[in-house]
This record gives sequence, C-alpha cells and structure tokens, in this order.
Amino acid sequence: MNNSFLYICAEDMYAKYSSDDFAKMTLVFPNKRAITFFKKHFSTLIQKPVFLPHFTTIKDLFSGMSSAFVPEQIVLIYILYDVYKKHTGSSEDFDSFYAWGEMLLRDFHDIDTYLISADLLFTNISSLKSYEHSFAFLSEEQIQHISRFWDVLAIESSSEAKQSFLDIWNVLLDIYTDFKAELRKKSYAYQGMVARDIIEECKKTGDFVSDKTFCFIGFNALNECEKELFSFLKNRSQARFYWDYDVLYTQSNYAHEAGYFIAQYLSDYPNEIPESYFNSFSKPKKICIRAVPQAITQTKVCSSWMSSQKDASHEIDAAVVLADEQLITPLLSSIPDEVTYNISLGYPIRSTQAYTLFVAVLDLYTHMKQSVWYYKDVFRICESPLIDSRHTHSLHKLKKKVVEKNAVYVSSRVLDGLDVGGYFETNQDVDSFLDFLERIVLYTSQSDNCNDIEQSVLYAIYKEIKQIVFLKQEYAIPISSIRFVANMLTKSLSSAMVPIEGEPLQGVQIMGVLETRALDFSSLMVVSVNEGAFPKNSVGSSFIPYSLRTGFGMPTIKEQTAIYSYYFYRLLQRAQDITILYSAQTDDFGKGEMSRYILQLMYNTELAHNAISHYIDSFSVLPLQKNEIIIPKTDEFFEFLDRYKEGEKHSLSPSAITTYLSCPLKFYFKYIRRIALPDELSELPDERQFGNVFHKAIEEIYKADVGTEISPEWVREIMSDTDFIMKQIDASIQEELKVSVSDDIGAISLIRSTIQTYIRNTLQFDLHRAPFFLVGAEEKVAHQLQHVTHPIYIGGTIDRLEKVYNQFVIIDYKTGSVKDSVSSIDNLFSRDSSKDNSAILQSLIYCYIIAKEHDADPTILLYFIRQIHSGSGAYIRIGKDEMHRFSQFYAEFEESFLAVIDELCDAEVPFFQTQDEKACQMCDFSKICKKNL
Repeated sequence: MNNSFLYICAEDMYAKYSSDDFAKMTLVFPNKRAITFFKKHFSTLIQKPVFLPHFTTIKDLFSGMSSAFVPEQIVLIYILYDVYKKHTGSSEDFDSFYAWGEMLLRDFHDIDTYLISADLLFTNISSLKSYEHSFAFLSEEQIQHISRFWDVLAIESSSEAKQSFLDIWNVLLDIYTDFKAELRKKSYAYQGMVARDIIEECKKTGDFVSDKTFCFIGFNALNECEKELFSFLKNRSQARFYWDYDVLYTQSNYAHEAGYFIAQYLSDYPNEIPESYFNSFSKPKKICIRAVPQAITQTKVCSSWMSSQKDASHEIDAAVVLADEQLITPLLSSIPDEVTYNISLGYPIRSTQAYTLFVAVLDLYTHMKQSVWYYKDVFRICESPLIDSRHTHSLHKLKKKVVEKNAVYVSSRVLDGLDVGGYFETNQDVDSFLDFLERIVLYTSQSDNCNDIEQSVLYAIYKEIKQIVFLKQEYAIPISSIRFVANMLTKSLSSAMVPIEGEPLQGVQIMGVLETRALDFSSLMVVSVNEGAFPKNSVGSSFIPYSLRTGFGMPTIKEQTAIYSYYFYRLLQRAQDITILYSAQTDDFGKGEMSRYILQLMYNTELAHNAISHYIDSFSVLPLQKNEIIIPKTDEFFEFLDRYKEGEKHSLSPSAITTYLSCPLKFYFKYIRRIALPDELSELPDERQFGNVFHKAIEEIYKADVGTEISPEWVREIMSDTDFIMKQIDASIQEELKVSVSDDIGAISLIRSTIQTYIRNTLQFDLHRAPFFLVGAEEKVAHQLQHVTHPIYIGGTIDRLEKVYNQFVIIDYKTGSVKDSVSSIDNLFSRDSSKDNSAILQSLIYCYIIAKEHDADPTILLYFIRQIHSGSGAYIRIGKDEMHRFSQFYAEFEESFLAVIDELCDAEVPFFQTQDEKACQMCDFSKICKKNL
C-alpha cells in the first residue's frame, strides 16, 4: 500500500536525508509492530547499501537512557510492602497486600509519568484559600475538581470508611517518598520512575545522552514525560515529528474525540508531512456495518471474508482487527486452510488444554483439606486429554472407586495400586509445592497427547514457576501459602500469550487494536465493535479519586475514550473496503449495543459521500428434524420375556410396568437393552438416596420382630433406645451413601439428625396404630399372570406388610412428595398422566399381587414421612372414595392392568415414544431420544 502512513514517512526521510545521515538517526515508534512494517517500506526505497537508522519504541528509549534496573513486579511490590508496613503499622501478610500493592504501583507510575507533585497531591487541604495559594499553577476548572473532592470528603467525615481512607491517604506521601528511596539504594526503578528521572536530569543539566536526530513516528496521546522529552529535543533541533491524523477530526467544527490530543500536538510539534496528505476521509470508501446475532458467530463471518481476500495472500494489504481478543481462539479454528495469514496477538494460554490441566492441579491443592482432595478437582485432572495414554486405565479406575465410595473428599489411600502419573501428592509447604509443579509440568510435556502448541504453553508455565522460585530465593520474598502461589501463577498466565509462527509481511494480518497503531490496510474487517469492547469501559482501579485525577491532569476514562476514538478513525482513514462487525446478542443488561463510533459514522454528514450500509445478519436455521423412533419387537424382546417365566429368579417390577406405561421407548432402553446410566457422585444425597437410607434403617429396626404382634409397649421400648436407632441409621448411611458417619462432612450430621427425626415420628405414628401383626419388612412378593398372551411373573418388594383385624395392610413409605389420589381407574392408566400417577399405580399393583396370592382383600396405607409427625397417614383416594378395601376397584383395575400387560407382550405393538412432553423433561434417555429438544 504505497499511500500508507509509514510508506510516506519512509519516503519523506529518504528524500530529506542522505545515506550518511541515517546512521545518526533514531526512529521511535509506539510499538514494535510498526517498526517491522516501516523497515519493509524503507527497503523498497533504498537503491544502494546504507547503514540503517536505530529503531526503538518510546518505552525502550527511556529504559536505554537509565542506569536503573526495572525488576519483576513482585519484587517492586515486596519492597513497597515493607515501606507500607513501616508507615501504617499494618500486620497484614504479603499475600493479602499484593492486590493493594499492584494498585499503588500503578498510581505511583501515573504520578511520575505525568510529573505530578506528590507533595501537593497527597496534601490534606482544609480550606479553599489553601487551593488558591498552593495550586496557582492550575486552571480554575482543575482547582474546582480538587476542591470538590475535599468538600465531599468533609461531609460525614466521621464515617468509618472515610476515616480509613484518610488514615492511609495521610501517609501515602511518606510511602511514595520512602519507596523511591529504597529503590534507589538498590539501583532499581519502576517504569514511570525511569521516565521521570530522565526528564528531571535533562532539565537539570540541559543536556541529553545522545546527539542523534530523533524521529517520533505515529504517536497520539502523550504523557507529560513524553511531552517534556519531545519539547527538550525539539528545542535542541534534535527532533522530527511524524503525526498521523485526518482533518476530519482535527479540523472538525465540534470537539471531535479522535482529535482530542493530536490537534494540540500539531501546533506544538510541527509535522514533517504536509497537511494535504491527511484528507483520506474526503475520498470515497465502502463501509459495511453488520450486526451479527452472537459474538462467536462473528468469527464465521470473518473466516468467509478472509477467504475472499485472494489478492492479499502475498501482500500486507488486508487485516482483521479484534476489539475483543478473546475471539482469537474460535477464529483460528474457523479459518480455511487455503488462507495465508499472520497473527500478531499470539495464542492465549488460557484457551489451551495445558492451561486447563495446570489450573486443575492448582485447584486440587488450594482446595485440599487435611491431606484429602475435593473430588471435582480430582476428576478434572482425570479427564484431561493431555494425560499420557498409559495412565488412562488407572485414572478411569480412580474415578470409578471415588464414585463407588461416594467420596466427596478423596484421600491418598484411594491411589494405592494405581499409576496416575504423579499428579497427586500431599504437598504441605510452598517450596515442596513449587518443586512438585516443576516436575509435573515437565512430566506432562512428555505425554504422547501433547502437541507443539501445548508444549509451548507448558514451557511458558515452567518459566513462570522458575521465576517465582528465583524471586523467592534471590529476594527472600516471604511467600507463605500455596494459595498465593496459585493466585500468582493463574493471574500471570491468564493474560499471557504464546507466539504463533507466521510471516509478518504476508497474508491477512490478524491483530488487536493496539497493534494497528501507525499501520494502514486497503481491506479491513473490524470485529466486536461493541460498547465495552471498543472503546474499553474501564481504566482499572486507583487509590487516587476521579476528581483528583482530573484536577491534576492524570488520565481518566475520558482520556481513554479519546485514545480509542483516535485508534478507530485512524484505522479506517486510508482503507477503501471496510467491514465492521458488532454482536447483537442479548445479555444480562439488555440487547447487544453497537459502539458509539459506529453511530458517529452513520450520522456524520461529512461522510455522506461514502457508501455506508448497515444491515442485520440473519442466519437461516434449519428446523430440527424429529424422526419418530419406533422399535419393533424382535427375538431380543421375547428372550427378555422368557426371563420372567420363573418367579423365584425374576419378576417384572411395578416400577418397570409404570415405566412402560409412561414411555414404551424408555422401557426398551432401560429394561431390554439395559443401557447403563453413568455412575455419579453426589455431595448431598438426592431424594432417592435419602429414601433408601430411611427404608434401610426402618427395615433393620423392625425385621427382628417379623411374624409377631407389634404392641404399643414394643414401640415405646424401641423409641427409648436411641443408641439402637442411631446404630441402624449409621449402618444405613454407610451402606447407601458409601461414607462413614465419622467423616468430617457437615452434610452427614444433617442427614443423621433428619433421618432420626423421621424414624421417631414414624414410630410415634405406629404407636397410635398398634397393636398390629407384622407380616414382613421389605417383603418380597410375586405373582404369575395367567390370563395374558405371555404368562409372566410380576413382583417386587413391599416396604412393610401387616395384618390388622385379619386384613392385609400394605404400608408404603413416601419420603418425597407424591399424590395420594387419582380421579378414576381409567385416569390411572392414562398415558397422558401416567408419570403423575406412577406412585399410586405401583402401590395398587402390590395390592393386586397380595389379593391374588392370598385370596385376600387388602388395603394400602401411605406413610408421608415428611408430614407424619402431624398424623399424616393416608388411604389412597380413587375418585371421591378412600380405598379401604381393594375389592371396591378390583375388577376395573384388573381389566385395565391386564390390558397393559397384553400390549407389552404383543409382538405387533412396537416400542414407541411417549406423547406426554412432561415425561421427557427429566428422562435419563432424552439425549438418545431427542424428543424434548
């Protein structure tokens, strides 16, 4: 692109300076990316061998002029921590202070780069006269901002929060001063301190460390140190300035955000390139603005656009700019193989399997309690695809053992005999933990499942660990907790990138907003141009309040917005074909909102000559094809029926029959194909497990006295023996939940207490019913159906079977919430409501079995355990009548029931899906069936 800004700069320099002058020049850029592109343009102009100028960035320029060393941030914060404790008397540990230290360090950096007088900033001024005397150099508006801060703080100054703020504020000057003094003793500095020292030295001596000519290229917003440097070199005739802008925003008839900074700089530091070059927006452009339904869908649109840029395959003339850099991962997976591209963003470490596994390891040890691990952290490691395949079997067995034992917290004993690759150790101190992390990262890098990118990420992780080890040893930083190490590593890695190999001067360029500074492209796609992404909506935390930052000329959200406005318009100004995407996805705060910059483009009358189009993408979604699943009955089914011809071994349970009535296809999956559901571990017992614990405990209490009469005295004796009751409860918990009551889990105490209450309430209810004859506890019953097409046995286990006045009474414990009534027998067998009626139907099937096997007229008594303390035992109600005797409904029930069995056994009736959508909502097989999708 021969009209690009950097090309014009190179052309101007080549015309103005001889080849001998180049070696005496230093070219300063806002970033390293611009240097690469400038060299490319410069090389096309050179006709003979020359010594190139020195290329650098503004940050490196300041650092190169200083003798001070800028150490790692953790070292700076630790030195700041010692100074902070000295002046505040604080007893908080370094781990707790770290976040505060980061914020203070950022504030001190701003104070120095903007050459703020810390003496004035941190002064506690009590009257407006003090402002007039001390801040005479500030404008009236700035003084008003400062005055407003102290006036507001004076209101309710006795409040605890404001007093705490003042206590720290009043020592911040001492902390700032002593901190810098401590750094100087060690020949250390932070970046802002380096810049301020250089500027103050220049002012003091009137000299500069170099006699070269400095060309500053492509800058926009300058801090005070940079402005002082520019002015100093300009006055010594050592500086040349190359500003990039457009008259659209520098000469606008209103205060355009994009020209907020640069309009002033053009006056203070004259541009080397004439103004006639900077009118790109007056030339026609094609601008397409597209609203895309979802954020991630933008990457699909983007990949299609990249495929269309065939002319850009060997030129640097097309670019994709990601305002939301999180989209780099889905974008890379969407780009067609034939597209040539280069990435300047790097690949985000947080999007890799290596990072996910490493964080899982960190969580494993930060969540560890008394040398046992939380099961979810164990599972995350077991399920990582990076684990070497030779450990797969052992890790599968480990998960299975944890589920079988229902071990919410996993001890190292579970690992006995398993080769799990050394990921599980009981590290207790920081040094051994760091050593363990080094070993496990190196071990993972040797996995047969680890590709090149994952190995690069593991190498980056390893370097971060070694950095912490070095800092801890070299500077004796007291890192006392594993949690702090984990937080440090997670924070540093979550925003880190690994470089991706590519050709920076070929193909479609993929970059973030900051990388676009000083660069131009003919074809451009800008992605995620939404409020909050472009511009950013936060400048980070600060201890210096907004009004004081404004008063002293420090950067705020206003300045950040102006910077991003410049980035936006500068990026667009020389492009001819522009596509801007924004997400219209609805979020928690309302519909996706386009950036203000899009609105400015659409309604700016000065851009009316451009072809600006705006439309909303609508992606056609094919309706889900729901093919009805019908399974014919084959030999497999009749082999299944043959198993139920012998009642002693197999009998078809009432729950299986109600499942068939609810959904024949579910019956097929569960009972014929025997599709096993995955074992799951539950931290708290679900309703089924809770009911099983109660059933088992009450069975153990009663079973020794089966075949005897239960008298009121017997019930009272049992109720008084608390130790006996608790023994049965504890044994039931151990058997059902696979946990010991001695485990330090608060949920176990709650379960024991609740079950004890329910059993005592049940016994109290039985006390009022006694005497009764106990026929069986958890009594197994079965009956062969003769009058059906395929004679089979039906049967199951009755919770408790009694005789009262010579009548069989079926006791059915209900620990959950179920219905105790049905409108009619017909409704009981209706497939539309079979799910709601399943509990009643199962009880009546047991009633039918007892009636047939004992030639009896039984009844059913439902024990609603949660309400039984209020005397809540209920007979089943059919229609308006309570069923005190099964003979009331026997004939009608048998007719409907046998019809269901005949249908089940009928070879001509296939297994089909239910039409009752409610039955699908919690179905275990919904992902296979897909009916409710």
